[in-house]
Amino acid sequence: MVQNDDHGKDDAKADLIDQNLRRVYDSVLSEDVPDRFAKLLAQLQAGEVPSSDTDDEHGPEGNDE
Repeated sequence: MVQNDDHGKDDAKADLIDQNLRRVYDSVLSEDVPDRFAKLLAQLQAGEVPSSDTDDEHGPEGNDE
């Protein structure tokens, strides 16, 4: 019977984790899109090729390519 109690505790922990993950996910969904990302989307929708000067400024660090 102890196994059933442990299983119930595991379910409660899983439910708590699920609730917290959903809360964090929902908060991220409500955040605004960064300006540079919105600008990039607008350029792509207009069929423009984004300029490469922003790649150097905001690109990944340590990229030697």
